[in-house]
Amino acid sequence: MNLITIDKEKLVKKIMANKMDHVKEYGKAMYGYQVAVHLELTNLVKIAATKLYTQVKLNTVAPISYIKKYEEILSMLEFEMNDTIELTTYEFRQYVLNQWDWTESFRLSNTGNIGIGNDNPDYFVNINS
Repeated sequence: MNLITIDKEKLVKKIMANKMDHVKEYGKAMYGYQVAVHLELTNLVKIAATKLYTQVKLNTVAPISYIKKYEEILSMLEFEMNDTIELTTYEFRQYVLNQWDWTESFRLSNTGNIGIGNDNPDYFVNINS
């Protein structure tokens, strides 16, 4: 099956739900990233105090958001005049199954950040006090 015809309203709801899942996952990764950066900077300050350093760099990778990809397709659907939409297998995989070309790299790049500091939701409040 190369093409599928799908109800536009159902498709919009599914893409919005997928977008919200992405927003949540990105939010967790960003929170973990902020905590990790704070911990690394705290450690670098301690190292700097000893004057035993030659190079300073952060090892934490910032998460990447793909929210604009969801917003782009939602905007296109907003202007679509038909009540049904034809999707290719490729488009179905992205829009309905939420399996984009970037999905795997997004998850892999965020695994180092998701979970950091999430056991204490007040952590970030405490480090900013």
